[in-house]
Amino acid sequence: MATKKFSLQNGGVNMKHNNHSFIHQWAVEFPSVNTGSVKSIALECSVCMEEFSDSGLSVPRSLACGHSFCTGCLERLLDASPNRSGVACPKCCTLTPLSAQSVELVPKNFGVLEILSCPSDIAPHDSSFLGPSSPTRREGSGVFCADHGDHLSSYCLTDKKLVCSSCLLYGTHKQHECLLVKEAASQRRSVLNSLFPDLQTHKATLETALLNVDRVSEQIQSAAGVLVDTVDKKFDELARCIEARRVKLKIEIMERAQIRVHALADQSEKLSEFIYKTSIASASCSELLSASDLDVLRGFELADAKIEAAYANPVSTVPIAYNDLVCTFSQDIENEVIGSVERFGAISAEVGTVQNVVCQAYHNGFRISWEGHGFVDNEGISYHVQVAMDNEEYATIYRGGETKFTWKTELKYVTVYKFRVQVRTTEGVGCWSTPVEVVKAHPAFRWHSQWRNLRIELSQDRLSAWWARSLSQKYWATFACDKQLEMGVHYMEVEIVDLGKSKSEKKLAVGAIDCTKENLRRIDWQFGKEAIGAGVDMPGWAFHPISGVLNCSVGAKCLPVEGKPYSDIHIQTGDRIGMLLDMPAGRISFFCNGQDLGVAFEDVVVTSLLPAVSLRDKIEVKLCFPPPPYVKRAPKIVIHSGHPSIS
Repeated sequence: MATKKFSLQNGGVNMKHNNHSFIHQWAVEFPSVNTGSVKSIALECSVCMEEFSDSGLSVPRSLACGHSFCTGCLERLLDASPNRSGVACPKCCTLTPLSAQSVELVPKNFGVLEILSCPSDIAPHDSSFLGPSSPTRREGSGVFCADHGDHLSSYCLTDKKLVCSSCLLYGTHKQHECLLVKEAASQRRSVLNSLFPDLQTHKATLETALLNVDRVSEQIQSAAGVLVDTVDKKFDELARCIEARRVKLKIEIMERAQIRVHALADQSEKLSEFIYKTSIASASCSELLSASDLDVLRGFELADAKIEAAYANPVSTVPIAYNDLVCTFSQDIENEVIGSVERFGAISAEVGTVQNVVCQAYHNGFRISWEGHGFVDNEGISYHVQVAMDNEEYATIYRGGETKFTWKTELKYVTVYKFRVQVRTTEGVGCWSTPVEVVKAHPAFRWHSQWRNLRIELSQDRLSAWWARSLSQKYWATFACDKQLEMGVHYMEVEIVDLGKSKSEKKLAVGAIDCTKENLRRIDWQFGKEAIGAGVDMPGWAFHPISGVLNCSVGAKCLPVEGKPYSDIHIQTGDRIGMLLDMPAGRISFFCNGQDLGVAFEDVVVTSLLPAVSLRDKIEVKLCFPPPPYVKRAPKIVIHSGHPSIS
């Protein structure tokens, strides 16, 4: 059965009917249509008779008069209008002015788009469209507007909410920027698609970190058990030593006491023997004293012999041994032993070595940073930074607790600066980090007072330069720095102090000149008319930041092809154009406000380069030397400790 087609215009349907949805109003105006589904009704443009859709040139748009037509027909009507100033309605001839000359400014007919996006199982004549208070209508409330009861077909970008057509036409979201649900969801899906890989990578990183944390936790617990066993073993050994000394002292005391006791026992036995002899002699003597004269004479010799025996080989009456044994414990040794025991065994965390030392060189110094030590149970962390120039000894340039340091110094023409960092804590001193070598630093320079066109004026400090306003802007004017760069990696920036108020196309080129003696003799600094890299009279390589193209008049590989856009940046007053000259690698790169624009020239084989700028308008620039935004293609400047650089 053929589908009946209707041409629905905003002027034919009252979109502001009180508390009734657009779909309900449409169903009331067309009661004869009873196909059971909104999508069985084909809505078409009354000009081309093509059906409306929610994308492409068939999107319906409402003119100021209220009539709606497809985007393609409005484009053709706009092309037919004088100066593309507006669109005249094919029905009522009302003019809808367009200031930007684009039909994209004509609002979409969200009423028609809502019908097109309405689910196929919802009929316009169904009871669910009779009003927001209908029980059937409130089923699945997430699909319908709580204020108007309409299908949520749009997404308000201003309030970030799902809305219906009534909300956009006469509700709180009137004149807000919005998209169809399908378009908004598509945009959000694009964002999610772009974020999803990074999110997965981040998740994997966190999971790896979690595994590492768990692994370290298990290692700590295992190591703690080993340490406890070691403590028991050491103190058991110490206890065995103390016990052995105690036993040895007791044995020595008993042995020496026994020697004295035995000696005294011998003395006691001898004394007892002599006491016995003396007793016998005394008894004989006493007996003779009371005897008769004859008995005295007859017994005297025997008594005398006994008395002589009592005195023969006399025994010492003084004890040959005394109670002289003492055990002396030196107080100093006791204190030392106790102190030693107190110090016997110390628990500490390994101080380790500082990692990931990074050095950045700029015109008047270096910026050094490193990875800090995260001790969880220690205080008093400090870092020492030392530097050595050429073959000189290391000298300390920093002591403190920060993990970064800026060392301002007048850079010398040396081969290498070597930096090293050491961490110190209350528990010890760490090892010095692997020395970080920095190739000869960038020399500071200014604009040359003689190597400049007469159209260029310089400031007193020769850092700023500008076009002399009284002179013609027909030809280029070039000016260069006062230092010829012969080796190493160098970075400089040109800050656009004033871009001028002229509406004409600005002319600015930043680059480097091949400054061989022959080229320097050929260059006409005062009256030259060419820009850097534009010809043999100004040989070199240049980037035109305003037009985005590159120029090259000396043999080198230009990326992209010379004359093609190198970048699409939009230069304004205050922007900074940076130039990285990697002479060892033969590359020249450019930056805008620190953003890497990529390699511009390769295979730049020269012995010396001269940074320069060309102007052809009333522009003022200033020479700057900030810390450069280093990239991986300049590894000789940024070196990580323990990781060799790769050119």
